[in-house]
Amino acid sequence: MPSTAVVLALLAASARAELIRFFGEDINPNGGGNDVPPLVEAPLADAARDEFFAFLIDPLGATQNLDDLPADSFPFPGGTPAPIVLTYPDGDGGTFTATIEGAFILDEVRNGQYPISNHNYLRAPTNNWTITFDCDIVGFGFYGVDIGDVDGRLNVTLEFAMPDGDGMITLQAEHTQEASGNVLYFGFLNEDNPVREITITNVDDPDDGT
Repeated sequence: MPSTAVVLALLAASARAELIRFFGEDINPNGGGNDVPPLVEAPLADAARDEFFAFLIDPLGATQNLDDLPADSFPFPGGTPAPIVLTYPDGDGGTFTATIEGAFILDEVRNGQYPISNHNYLRAPTNNWTITFDCDIVGFGFYGVDIGDVDGRLNVTLEFAMPDGDGMITLQAEHTQEASGNVLYFGFLNEDNPVREITITNVDDPDDGT
């Protein structure tokens, strides 16, 4: 079963020096098949988001729910989706951009996949997609829906901006690998090693999607 993610890119206010992860997951009690209804609330995922938001200058202003962007059709026609460019405030009166490549926007509930916001969410036609920023960021977080229901595993690879830094690191989201329609939140802060690119990959089962 393909899985989905609603993404928000967030600029940290004043993070701690070490890399900090944020994670919470809510299991859909009706997640035994493809026709699972969306969760009405996700308190554990929301708690992880709120913990992350506590470090940010303007968490609501730096959140992108994709609802003001046009949705694509499914399945995606003709190969690779066009890049999606999102704009965020930089905290100093300007803006920065995040370019998503390898994913497209859907506005329908299907196979346990649904939006966290009003109606739009991201889906990838393959198990790998990227977000590239035009400035250094030290924080990032997103909701994921219906991930791991056919034994896939979500990895988040961070490519650091500093040439003398650690290069890159892959973080694994410790979500369940059962049921359909679950909701998770995953985020990180890392002030010592700012990031320029993030790759989201679903490993272990190619049919799970991202």
